[in-house]
Amino acid sequence: MFPIFIVLFGICGVLQISLLHRAIAKFCNLLYMLLLPFLIPAIVNGQDAEEKAGAIQNWDSTVETFSRDTLDGAVYISGVVVIPASKENIWKILTDYDNLKNFIPNMMESAILVNNGQHKTILQKGKSKFLFFSKTVEITLDIEEQKPDYIQFQIKTGPFHIYRGNWSLTELNPGETHLTYQAIIKPDFFSPKFIMKKVLKKQFRVSLEAIRNETKRRNQK
Repeated sequence: MFPIFIVLFGICGVLQISLLHRAIAKFCNLLYMLLLPFLIPAIVNGQDAEEKAGAIQNWDSTVETFSRDTLDGAVYISGVVVIPASKENIWKILTDYDNLKNFIPNMMESAILVNNGQHKTILQKGKSKFLFFSKTVEITLDIEEQKPDYIQFQIKTGPFHIYRGNWSLTELNPGETHLTYQAIIKPDFFSPKFIMKKVLKKQFRVSLEAIRNETKRRNQK
């Protein structure tokens, strides 16, 4: 008889523990439902604050570049960077043609030759470097602007068979802009493709970084 009492006592204990767990669980669920309306705003506001802080501090976002050969023997090059600033602010920097030489590395000269509103002709002179070699190039570009979203350019004079492309600005969120550069380039001088692609990717990555940094500098004034 004694072992039977022990078994029955154990079963009763298990049942009591199970009932206690259920009671505690019901109490916790009730408490959660009561507090949920107060928790949701705090969670959402906390996430919003983190997102805003991230946008403000995102001045070091990575610049992505890509290149490939085209069927006509040219090189297609593209680059993109996200800048925590409005399209209007970045537009002012992209179209500050007379002062590009002051913040774009390796640009020796930049100036507006003809200004007909949305249509302009600009002169640019720059130096490209690879290992121990360097080449100075001077070109004039025809520019068509669609403020503040799009800038299209096409070579007018210079040592290139093909040199055309565009800048585009897309505002992802208020105060956050996706800046993209695309171009198709084919020089009229000899340059091995692998070297040209390497030089162009580096050149335009540096240019995008310079535009981002100049935007930051002007925003902090």
